[in-house]
Amino acid sequence: GAVRLDAGPGFLSYQLQDCITQQTSTSTAPGTYRLEPAHTCGGVHADSILITVEPATQVILPADTAVCPGSTLTYSLDGFDSYQWFPAAAVDCADCPAVNLTIDTSISIIVVAGTAIGCYSTDTVRIERIPAIYTTDTLLFCIGDTVTVFGQPASSPGDYEMAFTTANGCDSIHTITLAFFAPIEAGLTTTESCPGAENGQAMANPGGGLPPYQYFWSVPGENASTLDSLPPGSYQLTVTDANGCRAEVSFTIGEFDVFSVSLTPADASCFGEADGSLFIESEEAGLQFSLDGANYQPAPLFTGLEAGEYQLYILSANGCEGQASFRIGQPPEIILRLPQDTSVNLGDSLLLRAQAVPADSLLFSWSPEEGLSCADCLQPVASPLQTTVYQLIAEDNFGCSAEDGIEVRVNFEQKVYIPTAFSPNEDGRNDLFYLYGGAGVANILRLRVFGRWGELIYDEQNLAPNQPGRGWDGTFRGRKLNPGVFVYVAEVEFINGQVAVFKGEVNLVR
Repeated sequence: GAVRLDAGPGFLSYQLQDCITQQTSTSTAPGTYRLEPAHTCGGVHADSILITVEPATQVILPADTAVCPGSTLTYSLDGFDSYQWFPAAAVDCADCPAVNLTIDTSISIIVVAGTAIGCYSTDTVRIERIPAIYTTDTLLFCIGDTVTVFGQPASSPGDYEMAFTTANGCDSIHTITLAFFAPIEAGLTTTESCPGAENGQAMANPGGGLPPYQYFWSVPGENASTLDSLPPGSYQLTVTDANGCRAEVSFTIGEFDVFSVSLTPADASCFGEADGSLFIESEEAGLQFSLDGANYQPAPLFTGLEAGEYQLYILSANGCEGQASFRIGQPPEIILRLPQDTSVNLGDSLLLRAQAVPADSLLFSWSPEEGLSCADCLQPVASPLQTTVYQLIAEDNFGCSAEDGIEVRVNFEQKVYIPTAFSPNEDGRNDLFYLYGGAGVANILRLRVFGRWGELIYDEQNLAPNQPGRGWDGTFRGRKLNPGVFVYVAEVEFINGQVAVFKGEVNLVR
């Protein structure tokens, strides 16, 4: 400790022990201290003071230490009149001579102890918290499995703890965390079997877990991800991942419903036509159809079909196949034949001998109609005036038809026969000069006879051919002419409208 000595003010000089000449002085050692101040009048005063030291009262705390977490320590002092512990929050009584504290962390404890006369002593103790030993492990296992933790079975995820005592006497906590491996899902897609077939399918599509996966089907010997050719029935799949975890799924392969279709074929309109059709009706959605088993279409209609037997291939939305037969019919064939092209003399006729099958159920139409005895019969008589191609169309009650043609060439020979002599002697034989004509001659438009010197002797119009009653009788103005040679000019019209002029000489003989 220290004592401050003060002689008081107002003196001229001061003389303290140890050659101190000031008003005040501080003493740190025990003993008698003498003071002699002098005032202005020369007077000197003297005084002394005895300083003694109390017996030693030093605070001594135990040595620094290290303890286990959670340990409780007690510190106790005596011989002092007051106590103050720091930090106050760390002890159970901050001004008591004895305190208790629980160690949760390393800490320094300070204590200040004082006496009644104001002497104080302090000390510090350092308490180190021995670090707790915490060890952890993580154990992964499959859902549904049971593992042993600290000697006990466990099947639920979570933290499991066990306390152990270390060499320094503190507790050690070992924690084992149980967690599931990523769960595996045995995803599965199935396809039912077609009616009457064994073509069901099961396709595994697992998820989660740790690939690669292994597959174990209830069908012996199968370990691929896809199982084909399955008949209807119940099955089971077990999927195992790389962690050894597994998932199981049971499934059933059913059978698709039998689909039915209604076929409505339409015959070809006529023999040999490719315009037949097939219309398909069904309550089943998603059907596709084919006539060759390769090219399928969703439209339930086929057109442009020839007559014949067909097989319809049906493919359902489920991949099932079916077949159905149908027939495209056609009306009977119309057989129509005309003779080879032919010829006929102008004015003559011929029978067109057409042949048709079936003749009794056909309608006939000839064109052109000119020169035919009938235009709606099978075998008309043709009397053409010029070369003509006749077309015959035969039509049945289905509206089908056949057509053929024949060319009839007309030989335009001017068959006009004019006598070179006649004898008008009234014996009934060759008494008139007139013209003979074939079937192609329609009319003798005009017949004129001239004498040697060009005199018109006979002139007649519109004479029918081959009529012996009309002609020149060898007279002129009622008088019989003498035998001689006369010149004639005849204008002849044929049945085709053509006109020809014939000139020549005729002998009159008596």
